[in-house]
Amino acid sequence: YSAAGATQCTDCPAGKGVVSGEGNQESDCKWKPCAGGKFLDQEKGCSNCEPGYYSSGGTAESCTKCEADKYSAAGATQCTDCPAGKGVVSGEGNQESDCKWKPCAGGKFLDQEKGCSNCEPGYYSSGGTAESCTKCEADKYSAAGAT
Repeated sequence: YSAAGATQCTDCPAGKGVVSGEGNQESDCKWKPCAGGKFLDQEKGCSNCEPGYYSSGGTAESCTKCEADKYSAAGATQCTDCPAGKGVVSGEGNQESDCKWKPCAGGKFLDQEKGCSNCEPGYYSSGGTAESCTKCEADKYSAAGAT
C-alpha cells in the first residue's frame, strides 16, 4: 500500500494483503484466507483448529465441532468416523482411542476386543457396559441373547 504522493509502497503486515493499486493505508490490508484446518482470528490471523474441531479454511472465524461419533486432531480439515460400535461425544474426540464402545442392548455383554456379543444359552444380561453375562439360577434357563 502507499499513501498519495508516496515514493514507494509499504508491505502489509504478515498474513495480510490488499489488491494491487487499492491500498492507500495499512487499514486497507485485510487478512488473507486461511488454509484448511485453520480459522481466521481477526486479532492474530490464521490459527489452528483445536482437536475435536475442523475447518475447510478460508475466512471462517471459527472451527466446526466434530459430530458425535467422530474425532479429529488439531488443524483438521475434516473429522474421522469412530470404528463401528464405538462412539464419542461431539467435539471431545481428539484421536481414535477417544472412541469408546457404545453400551450393549439387553442379552449382550461388552467384549473389549470385539464389542457387543450375545450371551450364551443359560446366561443373561441387561446389557449396558456389563463385561460378562450372568449365569441363570438353578431351575431356570435362557436362550442365547436373553435379557
